[in-house]
Amino acid sequence: MAAALSVRLRSLACDYLELTATEGAGESLSRIPVRAGDYLLADRGYSTAAGLGRVDAADEPFDLLAAVRTVRRYGQTRSWDVRVIDPRSRPVPCRVCVLRKSGAAIRIAHAPCAGEASRKGGAVQPQT
Repeated sequence: MAAALSVRLRSLACDYLELTATEGAGESLSRIPVRAGDYLLADRGYSTAAGLGRVDAADEPFDLLAAVRTVRRYGQTRSWDVRVIDPRSRPVPCRVCVLRKSGAAIRIAHAPCAGEASRKGGAVQPQT
């Protein structure tokens, strides 16, 4: 099973939960309802073209990979104003924030990716 979970920060109460079969139901921001004022905190599993496919900036698709490539120094942060399109096709103003990890933290984060790619007979993609 895979899950999409949304909680309220103040109360930590669950306000959305979706359970799906693991096949074909990967992590995606498009699975979580978004409302004005919401904060979306997502790890790298959500930070993919598919996961951000409904996120845009200035009426253009948001190129996450190009954006994060501008964050090069350890500890450097950056943010971009974007809009997420909600399930009813309404734009919701949002901000994508990035924090550059240390080289050691990046290697630790890449290790599971390399293991999974190897098990599937592939290689880690450069954008990972």
